[in-house]
Amino acid sequence: MVKNRNAEKLFQMNQRNREHGEEHLEGDSKGMKQSQRNSDYYLCIKNNLSEVAGKFGLSPQEFAEHVKDDFQSHDLSQEDESPEEYANHFVTSQFSTAERVLKGARFMAAQQLACEPEIRKKIRKGKIKNSIDEVCFHMVKSL
Repeated sequence: MVKNRNAEKLFQMNQRNREHGEEHLEGDSKGMKQSQRNSDYYLCIKNNLSEVAGKFGLSPQEFAEHVKDDFQSHDLSQEDESPEEYANHFVTSQFSTAERVLKGARFMAAQQLACEPEIRKKIRKGKIKNSIDEVCFHMVKSL
Protein backbone atom coordinates (compact mmCIF):
# COMPACT_ATOMS: atom_id res chain seq x y z
CA MET A 1 0.00 0.00 0.00
CA VAL A 2 0.90 3.66 -0.06
CA LYS A 3 3.47 4.21 2.68
CA ASN A 4 4.05 7.92 2.92
CA ARG A 5 1.85 10.95 3.28
CA ASN A 6 2.71 12.59 -0.05
CA ALA A 7 1.96 9.46 -2.00
CA GLU A 8 -1.23 9.11 0.00
CA LYS A 9 -2.21 12.73 -0.79
CA LEU A 10 -1.59 12.18 -4.50
CA PHE A 11 -3.49 8.92 -4.40
CA GLN A 12 -6.45 10.57 -2.63
CA MET A 13 -6.41 13.44 -5.12
CA ASN A 14 -6.47 10.92 -7.97
CA GLN A 15 -9.35 9.08 -6.27
CA ARG A 16 -11.39 12.29 -5.90
CA ASN A 17 -10.76 13.26 -9.51
CA ARG A 18 -11.83 9.83 -10.71
CA GLU A 19 -15.00 9.95 -8.61
CA HIS A 20 -15.94 13.35 -10.04
CA GLY A 21 -14.87 12.47 -13.56
CA GLU A 22 -12.35 15.29 -13.67
CA GLU A 23 -9.41 15.13 -15.99
CA HIS A 24 -5.93 16.52 -15.55
CA LEU A 25 -3.96 18.56 -18.07
CA GLU A 26 -0.62 16.80 -18.57
CA GLY A 27 1.13 19.68 -20.35
CA ASP A 28 0.33 18.55 -23.87
CA SER A 29 0.87 21.44 -26.27
CA LYS A 30 -2.31 20.50 -28.16
CA GLY A 31 -4.43 20.96 -25.03
CA MET A 32 -5.30 17.28 -24.79
CA LYS A 33 -6.28 16.14 -21.31
CA GLN A 34 -5.38 12.82 -19.70
CA SER A 35 -7.57 11.16 -17.13
CA GLN A 36 -6.01 10.99 -13.67
CA ARG A 37 -6.66 7.26 -13.49
CA ASN A 38 -4.47 6.88 -16.58
CA SER A 39 -1.66 9.09 -15.29
CA ASP A 40 1.83 7.70 -15.01
CA TYR A 41 1.80 8.11 -11.23
CA TYR A 42 -1.48 6.23 -10.86
CA LEU A 43 -0.16 3.45 -13.09
CA CYS A 44 2.86 3.10 -10.80
CA ILE A 45 0.63 2.99 -7.70
CA LYS A 46 -1.60 0.38 -9.32
CA ASN A 47 1.45 -1.81 -9.94
CA ASN A 48 2.78 -1.45 -6.34
CA LEU A 49 5.93 0.36 -7.40
CA SER A 50 5.81 2.42 -4.21
CA GLU A 51 7.09 -0.70 -2.48
CA VAL A 52 10.09 -0.79 -4.83
CA ALA A 53 10.72 2.94 -4.38
CA GLY A 54 10.69 2.58 -0.59
CA LYS A 55 13.10 -0.34 -0.37
CA PHE A 56 16.24 1.46 -1.48
CA GLY A 57 17.51 4.68 -0.01
CA LEU A 58 15.50 7.20 1.98
CA SER A 59 11.81 8.00 1.98
CA PRO A 60 10.88 11.49 0.72
CA GLN A 61 10.19 12.61 4.30
CA GLU A 62 13.58 11.36 5.50
CA PHE A 63 15.32 13.02 2.58
CA ALA A 64 13.48 16.28 3.34
CA GLU A 65 14.77 16.11 6.92
CA HIS A 66 18.32 15.67 5.58
CA VAL A 67 17.88 18.68 3.31
CA LYS A 68 16.28 20.79 6.03
CA ASP A 69 18.87 20.01 8.69
CA ASP A 70 21.87 19.87 6.32
CA PHE A 71 23.07 16.59 7.81
CA GLN A 72 22.32 12.90 7.70
CA SER A 73 19.82 11.97 10.39
CA HIS A 74 18.63 8.64 8.96
CA ASP A 75 20.41 5.51 7.84
CA LEU A 76 19.92 4.30 4.30
CA SER A 77 17.70 1.25 3.91
CA GLN A 78 19.08 -1.45 1.66
CA GLU A 79 17.87 -4.86 0.60
CA ASP A 80 19.98 -8.01 0.42
CA GLU A 81 19.16 -8.37 -3.27
CA SER A 82 20.20 -5.91 -5.92
CA PRO A 83 17.60 -3.41 -7.15
CA GLU A 84 17.30 -5.30 -10.46
CA GLU A 85 16.66 -8.62 -8.72
CA TYR A 86 14.10 -7.04 -6.39
CA ALA A 87 12.39 -5.25 -9.30
CA ASN A 88 11.95 -8.57 -11.12
CA HIS A 89 9.26 -9.44 -8.54
CA PHE A 90 7.18 -6.48 -9.80
CA VAL A 91 7.33 -7.08 -13.56
CA THR A 92 3.85 -6.78 -15.11
CA SER A 93 2.37 -6.21 -18.54
CA GLN A 94 2.71 -2.42 -18.09
CA PHE A 95 6.26 -2.71 -16.69
CA SER A 96 7.69 -5.52 -18.77
CA THR A 97 11.29 -5.46 -17.51
CA ALA A 98 13.10 -4.83 -14.24
CA GLU A 99 14.61 -1.72 -15.83
CA ARG A 100 11.12 -0.31 -16.49
CA VAL A 101 10.03 -1.16 -12.94
CA LEU A 102 13.02 0.74 -11.57
CA LYS A 103 12.33 3.66 -13.90
CA GLY A 104 8.73 3.77 -12.62
CA ALA A 105 9.91 3.59 -9.01
CA ARG A 106 12.34 6.49 -9.62
CA PHE A 107 9.49 8.46 -11.21
CA MET A 108 7.30 7.86 -8.14
CA ALA A 109 10.09 8.91 -5.78
CA ALA A 110 10.69 12.06 -7.86
CA GLN A 111 6.99 12.96 -7.78
CA GLN A 112 6.88 12.46 -4.02
CA LEU A 113 10.04 14.52 -3.50
CA ALA A 114 8.60 17.30 -5.67
CA CYS A 115 5.62 17.51 -3.30
CA GLU A 116 7.72 17.65 -0.13
CA PRO A 117 7.46 21.21 1.28
CA GLU A 118 10.87 21.27 2.99
CA ILE A 119 12.65 20.32 -0.23
CA ARG A 120 10.76 22.94 -2.24
CA LYS A 121 11.59 25.58 0.37
CA LYS A 122 15.32 24.72 0.34
CA ILE A 123 15.45 24.76 -3.47
CA ARG A 124 13.72 28.16 -3.59
CA LYS A 125 16.19 29.58 -1.06
CA GLY A 126 19.11 28.20 -3.07
CA LYS A 127 17.79 29.65 -6.33
CA ILE A 128 17.27 33.06 -4.74
CA LYS A 129 20.76 33.03 -3.22
CA ASN A 130 22.33 32.02 -6.54
CA SER A 131 20.38 34.73 -8.36
CA ILE A 132 21.49 37.40 -5.89
CA ASP A 133 25.12 36.21 -6.11
CA GLU A 134 25.00 36.29 -9.90
CA VAL A 135 23.49 39.79 -10.01
CA CYS A 136 26.12 41.06 -7.56
CA PHE A 137 28.89 39.45 -9.62
CA HIS A 138 27.67 41.15 -12.82
CA MET A 139 27.33 44.49 -11.04
CA VAL A 140 30.91 44.29 -9.72
CA LYS A 141 32.18 43.10 -13.09
CA SER A 142 30.58 46.06 -14.88
CA LEU A 143 32.28 48.58 -12.57
